[in-house]
Amino acid sequence: MYRRVLVYRRVLVAIDGSEPSYRALDHAVAIAERFGAELTMLTVVPEAEHPPAEHAPERAAPPEAESAEDEARHRQRAWAQHREALTEAEYRVRKDHPDLEIVKIIKEGNPPDVIAEEAEAADLVVLGSRGMGGAAGPEMGSTSMRVADSCKKTVLIVR
Repeated sequence: MYRRVLVYRRVLVAIDGSEPSYRALDHAVAIAERFGAELTMLTVVPEAEHPPAEHAPERAAPPEAESAEDEARHRQRAWAQHREALTEAEYRVRKDHPDLEIVKIIKEGNPPDVIAEEAEAADLVVLGSRGMGGAAGPEMGSTSMRVADSCKKTVLIVR
């Protein structure tokens, strides 16, 4: 009987500050602990991230009409929110698993592409079924689906 033994040395988890991403983090931590693996926490700042419509000014201008200063402020806020999500994730892990080896990565780009790119150096990718942009519902979010479809590594999607 053929029996393949799986060993994970690097577990990659994508964090965006959403509850599904923190549930994915819980699974990633448990797996990393079990295998003595490095836990890599990745957050991706979308390149063309604009404020949601409900936060836009009353006389919202199209994104191309934003001033360079407005765009710079928005970019700074987006980066700060993603850094905060990564810091919160590290805090959650460190309080119960102080000896776990953690690597934190923050990048800018198209989230599914960046996650798939970072996954090349991992043995397992763990994602929440929905992220910050996902609407509630039974279907998986577009990022998790695109990563699962394009990634050559094992992907665990957590609901």
